[in-house]
Amino acid sequence: MDYTVPKGMRDFLPAQMNVRLDTMQKIEGVFRSFGYLPLATPAIEKLEVLQKKGGDEIEGQIFQIEGGMGLRFDLTVPLSRVVASNSFPLPFKRYCIAPVWRREEPQKGRFREFFQADIDVVGSTSPRCEAELLACAKFALFKLGFPAPKLMLNNRKVLNALAQKTGIPQEKQNAMFRALDKVGKQTLEKIKEEMIMKGISEKAASEIEKFISFSGTNEKTISFVKKTLGDFATEGANELEAVVNACKLYSFEPEISLSLVRGLDYYTGSVFEISASEEIGSVAGGGRYDNMVGTYGVPSPAVGISLGIERLIALLEEKKKSEGATSAVAQLFIANAKPEFFEYAVEIAWALRQKGINCELDLLERNLRKQFDYANASGVAYIAIVGEKEKAAKKLTLRDLKSGDEELCSIEEAIKKLQGKKSH
Repeated sequence: MDYTVPKGMRDFLPAQMNVRLDTMQKIEGVFRSFGYLPLATPAIEKLEVLQKKGGDEIEGQIFQIEGGMGLRFDLTVPLSRVVASNSFPLPFKRYCIAPVWRREEPQKGRFREFFQADIDVVGSTSPRCEAELLACAKFALFKLGFPAPKLMLNNRKVLNALAQKTGIPQEKQNAMFRALDKVGKQTLEKIKEEMIMKGISEKAASEIEKFISFSGTNEKTISFVKKTLGDFATEGANELEAVVNACKLYSFEPEISLSLVRGLDYYTGSVFEISASEEIGSVAGGGRYDNMVGTYGVPSPAVGISLGIERLIALLEEKKKSEGATSAVAQLFIANAKPEFFEYAVEIAWALRQKGINCELDLLERNLRKQFDYANASGVAYIAIVGEKEKAAKKLTLRDLKSGDEELCSIEEAIKKLQGKKSH
């Protein structure tokens, strides 16, 4: 029998799960610090719900299940369904950290099951929403050890204006967007060739190439957009300016990039992408989708951002490996010199756990040497030895397994020392 996991799926062993849980907890802590509310939805949705939005490309990636069901391919569509069928005080700010599934060909760094960490604001068209989302994502990355992320901003209305100005018919605009979504992955020449192959004229493709290649300060870029596209782009350009100004209140400024598209068809205004650094590349993206909630019921503007949690976890796993991190959850192992001291070991463990210190006991009635072997193999930082003299004095011998230093101390002293080490 083949016991491997299905194609595109993964097991997460203890060392990996420690990194994953730590990453998710830090992100969740930041989300909550901005007042975002938790939301969970089923993994399985009705197929008609999933097919409402997302485009042909996403529809082909849905894992379909018998009975007209399918696995969710993102967290935004379920959010739209929930908002359409419930009443919340507006704006409704929610976060969700959960797995999604896409039936696409697995490749390095891309899987059929993966986690997303989303925050969204529903019920407001204010540029303050975009600014807060970007500030929140930026702070989350800082908490994870990425202090200088690069924030990129564009507006779908500007891209729509570009399509209108260059004479691209409505039915060919998605082809244009999909081609532009490959900027950074392919050369501009290749992207231009793809647009021409999709029926966009060479003249229009050249004008688009020239437009998205513009580089300058945000002020110069907005002026360029207004001058080049005229009345077509007034609304989009004004929205870009408003979001940039709102971000300045948080003491940062995203860079306007006219080549930024974002692939999903449902974006209607702002689109953004965040790179952890120049070398690492994109780790977050999102945008405004004012029309999606309305397809499920009551119209409501919305904007959100999704952190690429799998990409972040992979980077943090590499960092942990280089630091020699272990899979241990416990700080110390309590070894009893003889079976009759196990009861005292349990007493110590209970006192430590009440103070938030993770510890392990010997469950196999092993001799002291084998307990030491297990403690070393498990990766705990300390071992507490309890024997006749420790029990008589109501103390324990605490040994640092890295340095080999040990001392006889009271339970209270051990707690103080271990709590101090835990905070570093």
